[in-house]
Amino acid sequence: MKIFELHFNPPEEEGDVFEITVHQPTNIYEKRGGTLFLAGELEKSVAENKNFLKKINQNIKKNYYSKIKNPEKALSNTIKSTNKFLAEQIKKENVHWLGNLNFAVFSIKNSELFYTKTGSIKTLLIRAGEITDLSQNFDNQEIEPYPLKVFLSMINGKLAENDLIIILNKKVYDLFEKEGILNKLKKIADLNENNLKKIIPSSLREKGIAGFSLLIYLKKDEEEKKIIKKKKAKKTSFSKYLFPKKLPGFLEKGKLKKKFKNKKLALIALLIFLIFFGFFLRQRRVKKYEEKISYFEEKITQAKELENPDPALRKLLKEADDKEITTKIKDILYEINNLVNIEPKLLATFDQEIKEIAISGNNLYLLFEDEICSLEKECIRANYKTITPFAEGIIAFSDPENMAFIKNNELKEISIPPYDFSFNKLYSYYNNLYFLDKNNCSILFYPYSGNLEWQSPDYWIKQDKECSDLTIDGSIWTIKNDSIDLFYRSEFKENFTISTFPDVNKITQIKTKRNLDYIYFLDPEKERIIITDKKIKIAKQFQSEKFGNLSGLATDGEKIWVANNNKVYEVISIQP
Repeated sequence: MKIFELHFNPPEEEGDVFEITVHQPTNIYEKRGGTLFLAGELEKSVAENKNFLKKINQNIKKNYYSKIKNPEKALSNTIKSTNKFLAEQIKKENVHWLGNLNFAVFSIKNSELFYTKTGSIKTLLIRAGEITDLSQNFDNQEIEPYPLKVFLSMINGKLAENDLIIILNKKVYDLFEKEGILNKLKKIADLNENNLKKIIPSSLREKGIAGFSLLIYLKKDEEEKKIIKKKKAKKTSFSKYLFPKKLPGFLEKGKLKKKFKNKKLALIALLIFLIFFGFFLRQRRVKKYEEKISYFEEKITQAKELENPDPALRKLLKEADDKEITTKIKDILYEINNLVNIEPKLLATFDQEIKEIAISGNNLYLLFEDEICSLEKECIRANYKTITPFAEGIIAFSDPENMAFIKNNELKEISIPPYDFSFNKLYSYYNNLYFLDKNNCSILFYPYSGNLEWQSPDYWIKQDKECSDLTIDGSIWTIKNDSIDLFYRSEFKENFTISTFPDVNKITQIKTKRNLDYIYFLDPEKERIIITDKKIKIAKQFQSEKFGNLSGLATDGEKIWVANNNKVYEVISIQP
């Protein structure tokens, strides 16, 4: 198979953008899918979509080879995942590519072609002097908006030696027709670099037309055939020594010393034996490895067909002792559990470590050892242990006589009726105050009476176990490690466990609100944010290498803010 890429008057940073990718298999997994070809054009591209085609290419390549059983199934799954990726782009308000994306995806394995496309990309097959437009099968298809389907279907067929496949964007296709290039290509007997230059001279690329042409010619060149013949000849000749019909007399018991008067001959015989034995062992290892790969491939396929593949895949992961297989299973588990690696947006860096973070109104408040600051680094010198959102501002607390209401960088001292208790965190809900003692997971409740005053407290919840945090949305959710208890007022309702991959060992913070559909968890050990619905079903996981020491979490449902050492990062949430 010979591959030729031709580029015509490549565009500048803005305008039409093109991307061609040819990926040939590099391991035993990828050989199941054959060679993958991607050719794309983004017309009228804007600056922020400069790398949009590369992202599509990466998404397609990853999905095609990670779920490989056969090319047809792999391409079908890839179509679904690519449509999902493009739908997510629209949710992120990236819509400039709609109506401007022209893209072809196809693979070739054992002379069989699998193909899909969207937009005006042209794909032609030249066989025995005849041109067939493969893309005409897709030309009358339109994007389906609900749910979004950009790539709708695929075709497949058998290829033959001397077949020529040509993929080109519409502008280059029109140029080829005008200049008679296609007629010249269909008459050619053998395509190589020299006659291709004659048919498509360099002067043709200066016609002011921007685009590309990818040509795949299915024919082994002469040098490749010679190499194959040489290899076969060597193998036939060598087999005479490796597999003699009768064991030579000099190897029979008792005759070795007599026959090997020449020590060099003995060494040659020994070398031949070692080569044969080494070859035999290698073939056994290869066969055993292929059987193992086949076993895991079959088990992975069976697991993926289950309604809930997670438990079967986890069990299979424990059995796997091969890095490539382990990585493959983990990638599937990450996808099932909606884990994505992200690059969070850095908002601010401070001189000291952030203890807590809270969002109130449109303002983000950060608690440090001896001051409270806004994101804009407007700070108030103050020494408090904890903060909580309250009435478009925050309440900062150290003890019943050392409290303050802070809003718009102004501090007003307040107090509450004293009570003999220990505490770790303070929370507010409908202006009522809740204090948490993490040691026994007890909650002290202060009803609000107005004008920044509170009534005497009551113990709402008394437990004899530890917990790390709580959140309130009308009900009270407390958490210890991966176990969540749900209360309504002081009455226990239900217990949940966070079941996800990777497993949860210790959650440090939990956040939700009455108007949010999701619960947000902070998992510093695994450097991630976990988002679930209120049945504790995983909705999304955000993981980043920037989350090395997470200490605080805040959200308004649209965005998530996290504190990591002395930095504040922003992540786009999934709350509708």
